[in-house]
Amino acid sequence: MDLYFTKWNKASLSHPTPPTVMRLSWGRGAEALPLSLPHTEENIDGFTVHIVCPDTASADAAENAALVACFDEDISEKVLEGIAKKKPLRAVFRDAGFASDQSKINVLEIFKCHAPDTQVKVI
Repeated sequence: MDLYFTKWNKASLSHPTPPTVMRLSWGRGAEALPLSLPHTEENIDGFTVHIVCPDTASADAAENAALVACFDEDISEKVLEGIAKKKPLRAVFRDAGFASDQSKINVLEIFKCHAPDTQVKVI
């Protein structure tokens, strides 16, 4: 996955959109995310958060989103808490987005507190 982001960065794109592969990685059938779901971006504490949500027209579109992802580096706990409080069905983060292994463990703990039903992946 880091190779994917390296190619994006070399192409001078600051933030890639969630790749189709990521949506499909959640499984097939009932668990799969339809490719037709709209994608929006939100800024939380200076970090770009990608949101895949069936209803982007409502004011709280990010609440209970199908998928929320942040691919920035050095993701802060404030951002993680902001995402977790939205209680998305799924959350995805880039492995290289964390400064340490402890930071990755904190992700799971933060989601256990604020959104225990969210499926969290670090890719």
